[in-house]
Amino acid sequence: MKTTLEIPDTLYREAKTIAARQNLKLKDLFASGLKMAIEEESKRNRYPTPLETFSIVRESPLHTSDEIKAMIAQVDHDRKAGWDLNC
Repeated sequence: MKTTLEIPDTLYREAKTIAARQNLKLKDLFASGLKMAIEEESKRNRYPTPLETFSIVRESPLHTSDEIKAMIAQVDHDRKAGWDLNC
């Protein structure tokens, strides 16, 4: 599809130089850059995979190991005290 773009002269000259260095047509360089921008935007708008989520949580967990141990101990204590924890 053909389209018309208005871009600053300096950006055009830089793009033309890069395209020449890479032995590309200017339209191919622009298409490549646009594709990269769209892929990056897609990455930002998707939900992380389970492995990515695990990595994120490992970097900054919500609770420390000691806090988790304390919570487990509290639940065990409450069960022994007769509390119904399934409510």
